[in-house]
Amino acid sequence: MNKASTTNDESLNIGNAHIMHGMHAHGYAGPEFEKSAKELEKNIGDNLAIVDYGCGPGRYCGILERHAKTLYCIDINKESLAEVKKKFARAVILEDISSIPDASIDFLLLANSFHDFADKDAAI
Repeated sequence: MNKASTTNDESLNIGNAHIMHGMHAHGYAGPEFEKSAKELEKNIGDNLAIVDYGCGPGRYCGILERHAKTLYCIDINKESLAEVKKKFARAVILEDISSIPDASIDFLLLANSFHDFADKDAAI
């Protein structure tokens, strides 16, 4: 099982780490989110196969959906995925990336999730 390190150096499985992050409003708020959203909007193309890996409740999905021919929303938290499914009918909801064909993705977003990967080199 993958391990993720928390700020207090405890070792938790990645599922628990992600849930823990969710409990403290994981992600940017207010002006910080607006700034990152504008940067994303400026740097993404159109008609793309997009993955939001670690999508949580879908904070970036609205932006991504406008640019996607296919939007894959991946998260280990089933409650977050249910929320995304309600908000974004076109999104393909997945619990892992393994069912997406190799070399079929044009854009991958790892907003607020890359730090949860125990082996960052393997993730890349």
